[in-house]
Amino acid sequence: MRAVGLVTEYNPFHNGHLHHLRESLNVSGAEVSVAVMSGHFLQRGEPALVDKWLRARLALAAGVDVVVELPLPFACNSAPHFAAGALQVLAALGVESLCFGSESGDLAALMACAARLEDDAELIERETAACLRRGQGYPEARAAVVAERAGAETAALLAAPNNILGLAYLRALRRLDLPLQPFTIPRLGPGYHETDAVGGIASATGIRSRIAAGESIAGLLPAEVALPLQRALAAGRHSDPELFYRLVLAALLRDDAEIYLVEHGMHQRLLQAAENSHDLPSLLAAAQGAQWTRTRLQRTLSHLLLGSRVDMRPFSTTARSICTCSAAVRAVGNSSLPAASGAPCR
Repeated sequence: MRAVGLVTEYNPFHNGHLHHLRESLNVSGAEVSVAVMSGHFLQRGEPALVDKWLRARLALAAGVDVVVELPLPFACNSAPHFAAGALQVLAALGVESLCFGSESGDLAALMACAARLEDDAELIERETAACLRRGQGYPEARAAVVAERAGAETAALLAAPNNILGLAYLRALRRLDLPLQPFTIPRLGPGYHETDAVGGIASATGIRSRIAAGESIAGLLPAEVALPLQRALAAGRHSDPELFYRLVLAALLRDDAEIYLVEHGMHQRLLQAAENSHDLPSLLAAAQGAQWTRTRLQRTLSHLLLGSRVDMRPFSTTARSICTCSAAVRAVGNSSLPAASGAPCR
């Protein structure tokens, strides 16, 4: 039985995800789908809207066959670590293919770009670092270096969020030599950061914005998902941005020694920003700059809150240790899967 892998956050599962699920099965010719999903903290450093168990149940209700958890060191990390961890999980589970959404929808172009980025990775990073030292922001610096080295068309692919993750998947496949056949489908509807709905499809960002504003999300989620989610939200089973902000402030008062992602000067910068902030967005806005992006700081705050140590080292974790660790990977809704075994996570 062929399986297609999906790298997901489902925050929450919506009609765009349903389209991706169905098209992934179609283009790959797979009979079953396996989603590797972030837990309570997401790739951009945010806490999920609702807990991972509910998000997994909603995905299963919408038609995903198996949901496994992506361990935190990979889930709340930069695109290269996020991609490498997720793909190693899928490969170790015996999944044959991977299908991801992209703004481009052109697999050949994305693969060519990924190959160029991987081959020139050391040079690109060195020249990007030089731009940062001159005060240029990271996204702009990297785009300028890639445009100079690989051309404007290649650089343009790096301007869209789903393309960026897709390129990270393709680079990980190439670098780790994983036996996953890649596929991509064009993203439908609004962009990742847009809040408008088009043809019954809205981004997860847009849906969360509507929920926060008390607006209706009717018609934007599959029926199997909408009612259980609305019940959970009404019962208060959701993350609280104000509480998260207060917890982050408390975490900033703790010793930052040996905390993962905390670089020299970052903790002091965050403390200074906290003095005049009133919520998480104002804290991040005051702290970010050319050296650290908003997303980078947001991940750092989550790891400060969680007390993640520098010896977490997600990049040194192998596929075998990811998938045999009973504390990290959990299959939901399929009792026929073998139980995880092996040494506990460290």
